[in-house]
Amino acid sequence: MNNRTSAKAQRAAIAIVIALAVAKVLPAIADSLNQTPAPAPSASAAPSDSPTVTSTPGSPSASPSPSAPPVTYPSATITYKMDMSDTSTPTVLETGTVVLHVPSQIKVDPRAASAAISPITLASSHKLLLCLTPTGAQLSGLGVSSDLIVDSSGQSTLLSGEASSLASVLAGLKLVAGTHVSGASLEIKAIAVSKANTNPDFCSQPNSEAQVRVSAFGLDLNTVKVPVPLK
Repeated sequence: MNNRTSAKAQRAAIAIVIALAVAKVLPAIADSLNQTPAPAPSASAAPSDSPTVTSTPGSPSASPSPSAPPVTYPSATITYKMDMSDTSTPTVLETGTVVLHVPSQIKVDPRAASAAISPITLASSHKLLLCLTPTGAQLSGLGVSSDLIVDSSGQSTLLSGEASSLASVLAGLKLVAGTHVSGASLEIKAIAVSKANTNPDFCSQPNSEAQVRVSAFGLDLNTVKVPVPLK
């Protein structure tokens, strides 16, 4: 009997302990179930690696600059010196002495497109005006001299200055044609003047004049060919 009583007492004690444990554990479980979950932190936007370009007033535009206009180069011009202290009107010296010697004929190859007008002799103690009028060709090879006046705007090329300077300029004179220069000619008039000038009206009053013609070498059908032995 005593054993049964003690067993019952043990069972009762265990039941009380279990009840107490359940009474403590259940509120804790209920609290954990009723807790509101904390909101997840919102992810902030990560800063961009590429910088934002903002245009400010007055800043230069990134658009390409317009292409520069084509560069044009003016044609070469030559300025010739003149004695501005002499304000007198130039005149023709009718009694002036001028020496002018030019070959009357220049022989060239029939296929030649140019002919050198040489030799030319020109001398005078006065200032001169030269009027060069080519026919069937154009003038070429005129030297440049800063102490001469030159005008090539008309049919004739006019040069004026000291006789020595003019002679130097004429040293390389040539007649040039597009195909064959043979048949071309050149008229040269030299006028003694009181003052260097390029008045074309003075060309009709020459103190000395000459004309040179360009012709081709004649080819004779009876030309004898002489064989030359090669050693």
